Amino acid sequence: MRLDRLAQFHGLGLSVLAFDYRGYGSSRGRPTEEGTYRDMDSAVDHVERARGTPPHRTLFWGESLGGAVAVEAAARHACAGVVLESTFTSVPEMARLYYAWLPRGLLTIRYDTLGRLPSLTAPVLILHSPEDDIVPFAMGERLYGAAHEPKAFVRLHGGHNDGGLPACPEATESVRRWLDEVLPLPPAEPAGRAL
Repeated sequence: MRLDRLAQFHGLGLSVLAFDYRGYGSSRGRPTEEGTYRDMDSAVDHVERARGTPPHRTLFWGESLGGAVAVEAAARHACAGVVLESTFTSVPEMARLYYAWLPRGLLTIRYDTLGRLPSLTAPVLILHSPEDDIVPFAMGERLYGAAHEPKAFVRLHGGHNDGGLPACPEATESVRRWLDEVLPLPPAEPAGRAL
């Protein structure tokens, strides 16, 4: 389901490690918040140790829930930058939008992207569509406001699952320019960046 995205990343000159969190896709286990963070820790370790990619050549790119995991990864590991695409501020804020009747103390899953984001020192790129039908555009704007410089915001088009970067060639060019700033290719290095 993500081959189009992977092709787009390769078109941007990125090498990609994509994986399923525990309990998703073909990965075994039960999904938990801390479990997804540990899965990302393992992915970062693999990129650094097995692939030999240094942190200053690594981006954390998260879409929707993956954005919360990418922010946590950037708080735990050095990286060249973080990209948050269609990412929510926190699970409790999403729950208030869709399940206002749910008692607040019942939620144990936080994924507090907004609360964790100010601790990052890496450059941040926020990608969000005003037409996002699941995660409100205002959440993307709030995440942008919470991030430290250097940061950038790129508007996308379309809904949460049928729009985004693949549907926005003009946004792709903005992303390419951001990548050139935060992850430039040294003259002696072969083309390619790790994600």
